[in-house]
Amino acid sequence: MIAMQLVGCKAQDPRDTADPTLRVMSYNLRVANLGDTLIGRSWRSRRADAVKLTKNYDPDLIGTQEGKHSQVQYVRKKLKWYDMHGAGRGDGRNGGEFCSIYYRKIRFSPEDSGHIWFNDSGKPGKRTWGSVFPRMASWVRLHDEFTGQTVLAINTHLDVLSSESRERSAEIIRGLIDRHPDACIILTGDFNCGVGSRPFKTLTGKNQRRLIDTYTAAGHRDGKKDGTHNSFRGKRSGDRIDWVLVSPRIKVLDAGIVRDKPLFGGYPSDHFPVTADLWLPGVDAD
Repeated sequence: MIAMQLVGCKAQDPRDTADPTLRVMSYNLRVANLGDTLIGRSWRSRRADAVKLTKNYDPDLIGTQEGKHSQVQYVRKKLKWYDMHGAGRGDGRNGGEFCSIYYRKIRFSPEDSGHIWFNDSGKPGKRTWGSVFPRMASWVRLHDEFTGQTVLAINTHLDVLSSESRERSAEIIRGLIDRHPDACIILTGDFNCGVGSRPFKTLTGKNQRRLIDTYTAAGHRDGKKDGTHNSFRGKRSGDRIDWVLVSPRIKVLDAGIVRDKPLFGGYPSDHFPVTADLWLPGVDAD
């Protein structure tokens, strides 16, 4: 594996080698809300464990869902060697939940970025197609300093109830992907549906720009214990609704569901994070 010493002004990053293996994490943080606070699951009581878990897996690229402005800023403050791209779904600024993308400053340089809004108007804060809340995706086009590749990172959170909203949202994401034909695509998110769903098929179906599911590409088979919504109890049943999907030309080295629990206390979110270790095209291994 290629390794070289890192130099420069980003020395606060704990990495000391430029390993071209690209680790991606998708993590629904669970939105801070009064109901959770009243039963002892406040964000303040969970946030240190959420950040510690993230640090333990040391990803290069992170997509988080459900975090409000105060939550994503806390994560950004604690992960100082990352830059963040995101906007609140309520107003396109700081209002409402974010689909934030964090990327290592020592590895990635942003080239372009934006947000897409899943409604008829294409504007923030709107609900159509039966969605319970406004829905969106954030994206950032990155130059990978370690490999020379261009990466299009997309992070989303699809609607929890409306299948029409989920299906139309997947089609909009498909359109965004098609507008970046030269980029290596990495799509993270809480899709609120399983891998047999129409949104999954829209994104991974047999077309020129299809994506692949890193979990199954790594050799895993979906079973009764592969659910990612743990309900704060470590529950493994149910659908695998949190995915990392990538371009077929990206090699999947490994992927998994992170079920770590702090030694004291409960799980830091009602979702398990999911990870994928990737090898971008054009990189030679020793």
